[in-house]
Amino acid sequence: SGFIIEVTALALPLYFFVARRHWRGWAALGFMPTKVWIVALALVAWLVALPLIGTAEEAFSAWLDLGDRNPQFDSIGELLDGPAALAVAVLLIGVIVPMAEEAFFRGLLFGWLHGRLGLPAGVLLSSLLFSAVHVFDVVLLPVFLLGVLFAVIYALSKSLWPAVAAHGLHNTIQLVWLYAAVNHGMPLPGYNA
Repeated sequence: SGFIIEVTALALPLYFFVARRHWRGWAALGFMPTKVWIVALALVAWLVALPLIGTAEEAFSAWLDLGDRNPQFDSIGELLDGPAALAVAVLLIGVIVPMAEEAFFRGLLFGWLHGRLGLPAGVLLSSLLFSAVHVFDVVLLPVFLLGVLFAVIYALSKSLWPAVAAHGLHNTIQLVWLYAAVNHGMPLPGYNA
């Protein structure tokens, strides 16, 4: 149900404030064609940033004494009871959610902020809002840093597709790792079966 609420919350503003009034096509939201090597470069940037984001997350959690339990893992983990559930979760959380979130937070919000306040303010404010909708305190900093990364990828590539690919890969790897923790006892930081 959280997924449906999130996608609806992201889709309604896109529809009412962009599509219905000013629709200029998907390219206007940032879904521009791009080269495969640019997408590959975005995935490498995500891979390089991941250990830094993880280190920042650990320091942030220790500093605020948040513990390492990620409530998102608990709620999603309850649903991952077999391979079919994993496939559905990858489609929803690994494909649809990254497209919806990137369209809203980078295509619409970052694009608007960047045009009015400049690149640094656009990156920071859109990333703060991206982090805020992920609600749980233990993920605020890592989600903010991912938002910064995705906004920079979008700003440099002029296309949402590289950011969607990095975001989708991030979510998919977390899902597969969570599936392995839930169903096969593999250790996962932030999740205690």
